[in-house]
Amino acid sequence: MVEQLAARLLRIGGIDVETRVMLPPAGGTGGRREIDILIRIRLPGGNEALYAVECKNEKKPIEAEYIDAFYGKLTYLGIPAENGIFVSRSTYRRGAVERAAAASVRLLRLTGLKDDGLTAMVLEAIQSVVYLLADIEEMTVSTSSNDGGPLFCTEDGSYAGNLMDLVHRAWAQGGIPRVLGQHEVVLAVPPHWRSRTAGEPAEVFEASAKVKVIGVVYTVVGEATTHTLTDHGTGVVQRGEIQARWDETKHRIVLASFGSSDELERHLQGLRGLIHVVARNVPMPRINVRSDWGRLYWPPSDQVLSTIVNRFDQGLPIGQPQDDFEGTVFDRVFDPVAAAYVARFH
Repeated sequence: MVEQLAARLLRIGGIDVETRVMLPPAGGTGGRREIDILIRIRLPGGNEALYAVECKNEKKPIEAEYIDAFYGKLTYLGIPAENGIFVSRSTYRRGAVERAAAASVRLLRLTGLKDDGLTAMVLEAIQSVVYLLADIEEMTVSTSSNDGGPLFCTEDGSYAGNLMDLVHRAWAQGGIPRVLGQHEVVLAVPPHWRSRTAGEPAEVFEASAKVKVIGVVYTVVGEATTHTLTDHGTGVVQRGEIQARWDETKHRIVLASFGSSDELERHLQGLRGLIHVVARNVPMPRINVRSDWGRLYWPPSDQVLSTIVNRFDQGLPIGQPQDDFEGTVFDRVFDPVAAAYVARFH
């Protein structure tokens, strides 16, 4: 395991690394000796420099005898001792440090393995996405008729849209601040829209809404491993890597919502792991509406539109507060808008 990880770390930067290489002796006679890791550095003129790496997966500190054996191997193969690197997952005895210094052999430590030396230490890796949800709290419209309402039509009386469509368009186009908290927004009404009434369509003077932007934090707690090659003498990390894995079907998911930036930041800071990747201020594709029908996302999905149309056709109440119109289910906000529903902005 030490050899595999060390080789992987040494390859960072495109270095030519081979493992378990059999080399002939420098004198030309005698048996070949195995090098755990061989590094080839290409030099001008077609030459190359060889660096030999010895790896030990010992739980106890490395003794001087290990350095002696490695030094003997380097000499036998004709590799300069200063091109020798000794890697261990454990620390080094004083005698080993002194022997390595005398021979100019470099000592590195590999971190990130469990005590068994065979498996990596697994830590938490946290991935959070901060979604922004526009929640309509209040809508008003001023028209030339006392019975003008939230539904709009064209001059010929055909359906054009409603107040929720105007809020959604403002949200999609950035007309509502992407900042947590309550916002009062004057809505842009298309000039050809009229307020639908019992009689003639009424002129629309102004439309506005109070919208609360909520932060919904979707967090997946996954797994991470980290490994470093650290200089034993200086403590400086020479090579390092972090690998993280997130699988929403296996790992823990945390969902939380916040009305203020301070609360949201405290929540994010409380999520601790080896790494924490955060994607911020991702606007949700649909808005949330509190209606007499209950909560729903707007524009409607196929399921919600079908429910509304069927109840209307049957002369039934469109909905009751306890009915499920998706507005309390987080992932349904990403359902596509019903193809049959189109607001006529142009």
